Amino acid sequence: MNHFPQLTPIENKLKQIYQQSLERSLQEPCDREDVMDVLLASYTITNDNNITKSLTTHIDEQTFILENMDISFVRHARYTPAFWHRHDFFEIIFVQNGTCTNYVLGRSIPMRTGDICIMAPDVTHSLSAFHEEDYIINILIRKSTFEQSFFGLLDSDTILSDFFKRTFYQTSEIPYLLFHSENDPVLTDLIERAYAECGQQKRYRKYTKLFKGL
Repeated sequence: MNHFPQLTPIENKLKQIYQQSLERSLQEPCDREDVMDVLLASYTITNDNNITKSLTTHIDEQTFILENMDISFVRHARYTPAFWHRHDFFEIIFVQNGTCTNYVLGRSIPMRTGDICIMAPDVTHSLSAFHEEDYIINILIRKSTFEQSFFGLLDSDTILSDFFKRTFYQTSEIPYLLFHSENDPVLTDLIERAYAECGQQKRYRKYTKLFKGL
């Protein structure tokens, strides 16, 4: 990206609190209770009930994915405290610009522009993005949709198929896959177009092209 979206009102508030509270190390993994004052002071300024629901440590599909949709795109709010959480859907973390750190099972996973991380459901992790140039898109996919879309891969002998099989049978010791796309322009364009379409909330829209691209 040649330009960065301006900080939203929520992000401005989060940045302000972060800069005024550097001793709290809000960019490091933490329990939600330890930063709840920051979250409430920032996220409640919009009076959006759906946003405040996302502050729980266990996020379900209904919070972010519309009933008539299979997938949702959510931009990660910069300067959000990196509190531990999990969700019952697949999450694809795409670094459109900048950097972030994904913390999973005691591992610190640095990600840069173009990187993609596929997270299995019900895995506790935290995400840290504390620069204005960090532009992170979270692609949220129902577990049932993900399984249907990649069903043909389950019989193949690849890293992806092994990951999916272990995930669906809940035997995975490493519940994520990290890909360095080297900022591939085709993949970036595909995700950006899907992001724009999802924002239109078209009923029963499928994203098979996106799945194939990934």
